[in-house]
Amino acid sequence: MLSDNLSRIFSLVQELRNSERSVHRDQTMDKVRLVRRGNIDELFPDLFADDMPKSIVANLVDTAARDTAELMAPLPALACASGNMTSTADELRASKKNKIGAYYWTKSRVAEQMIDFADSYNSYAFGVFEVVPDFEHNCPRIRQVSPFGVYYLLDSDGETRVYVKVTKARARELAALFPEHATKILFDKYGTMCGGDAELELVRYTDRKQTIIFLPSREHCVLQQTPNLISRVPIVIAERPDLEDTPRGQYDDVIWVQLARSVMALYQLKGTQESVEAPLAVPDDVQMIPFGPDAVIRTQNPQAVRRVSLDLSRDVYMLGDQLDREMKTGSRYPDSRTGGVQGNIITGRGVQALQGTIDTQIQTAQTKFARALETATSLCFEMDAVLWSSSKKTIQGVLTGRPFELTYTPAKDIGTSWTCKVTYGFAAGLTPSQAVVMMLQLRGDSLIGRDTVRRQLPFDIDPEEEQRSVDTEQMEDSLKQGFSAMLQAIGPMAAQGQDPIAIVRNAAKAIELRSKGKSLTDAILTALTPPEPPPGAEIPAQPGAPAEEMPPGLRENGLMEGQAYGQAGMAPGGMPAISSLMAELRGDQPRMTAGVSRKRALGVG
Repeated sequence: MLSDNLSRIFSLVQELRNSERSVHRDQTMDKVRLVRRGNIDELFPDLFADDMPKSIVANLVDTAARDTAELMAPLPALACASGNMTSTADELRASKKNKIGAYYWTKSRVAEQMIDFADSYNSYAFGVFEVVPDFEHNCPRIRQVSPFGVYYLLDSDGETRVYVKVTKARARELAALFPEHATKILFDKYGTMCGGDAELELVRYTDRKQTIIFLPSREHCVLQQTPNLISRVPIVIAERPDLEDTPRGQYDDVIWVQLARSVMALYQLKGTQESVEAPLAVPDDVQMIPFGPDAVIRTQNPQAVRRVSLDLSRDVYMLGDQLDREMKTGSRYPDSRTGGVQGNIITGRGVQALQGTIDTQIQTAQTKFARALETATSLCFEMDAVLWSSSKKTIQGVLTGRPFELTYTPAKDIGTSWTCKVTYGFAAGLTPSQAVVMMLQLRGDSLIGRDTVRRQLPFDIDPEEEQRSVDTEQMEDSLKQGFSAMLQAIGPMAAQGQDPIAIVRNAAKAIELRSKGKSLTDAILTALTPPEPPPGAEIPAQPGAPAEEMPPGLRENGLMEGQAYGQAGMAPGGMPAISSLMAELRGDQPRMTAGVSRKRALGVG
């Protein structure tokens, strides 16, 4: 006898599958899938002729679905937080969590799966992510799940409460995977043995407590029952916004327009064929009508020899154009995506207006995707902390274009802090060029800071690590300018009769070390470090001793007279060429222009 708990689960699964909402949704999804595969003739076989069994028009449903999914698919930025983010320690812990989260994404190949996830969301009204443990690599993984055969219940916050996935598997394969249930798998309830290639319906049920895999056709034979060790259902559902209880896909209605386009194209083709093959009209004196090239018809009235006119009405072509417009309107797919923009000159603002429907779709979808990825990554953190809490793991990956290797312990470095933040930035829906120019303009007016710009960029970077890199580069540039200023003192020293050979040796030593692969900092530091004085040598003057008078042409700060700060290494006199860079926006494309101005003093007579 089955337990009351299992009986309740089987009844719930049956109710979910047979509800009016699920049946209608499954029928619509099957129709959209057939149309996208180019098998619209299987839905309406009576509307296609035997000599033309397939549609002869472009499959705009599949084209629009693929293009829109690819536009929605780019990954957002992962921004984990730790504590109040007010100390360096918090920033370092957050940076470590970012690397761990990036490792989950890389190991799961989320960037590749996002195309299928976006396609499922757009075409079939919802997308599914599943978080599963990978015991081979001791880490959780995120998997995109096909929406076909999926049934679920969500709570008021959009979190998954119940998840059901129905698939089919061969009896022989199931018997090999579950040998303890081989008899129940291969024999039905009447004792009749089924063929090894027979496909059996396999149901997987998951809630907060457990996961159960069973065969409905074998008296609900339970093949596997596993407890859920984390506090949530490891399933993430992202639904398209809809006012109704059942979300609807983007192309649920336009498949009928696609059918009408196909039928009209067949009519036009048939009409053209009949017009070309129309019979000849000849006068009464023609007794024989020869056929073939260069045929000659002998008659006293040659003007009467003609084809019977079977011209197609212009309304047929007008209806075809109208159906094409309806198709793009219903799928929210603009003409500009297919090269259908009319006009010789289209401004950037005009193109942006024509693509407005795509921009709003992307922005809405990315809002949903960000929440789904946040939840999926949070589930990964929780699963890692629960299943491998005390394991010391070393991971490698690439974050912000830089490879890293990290050793961490989930119980220590993750703990109970499972939350994370995923963002597409406030420029979501804009093209990368538009987003960058907009942020540069806001930054130029001091409306936002550098850190905000970095966190909102349309590509993945680690803001804290990037700031450290910028600080290092700026300090190295300052060090290089100081070294260049020291070299410029050679001329005045030689003019005063002093020996500049020590400075030349230092510069040569720095160049040699740099060419051998030493960092700029180490090369200059080694070159300027004085050698250890031999025993008994005179000790140099201590800091604070009266300094010798600077040679003519040099100031106390080491720069030449007339040279401004930050211009060491430039032309003598501190009058370098002035280069100005200005970012401006023309249309929707950023444009960089450079101007050079040179100044020369003019004598006044």
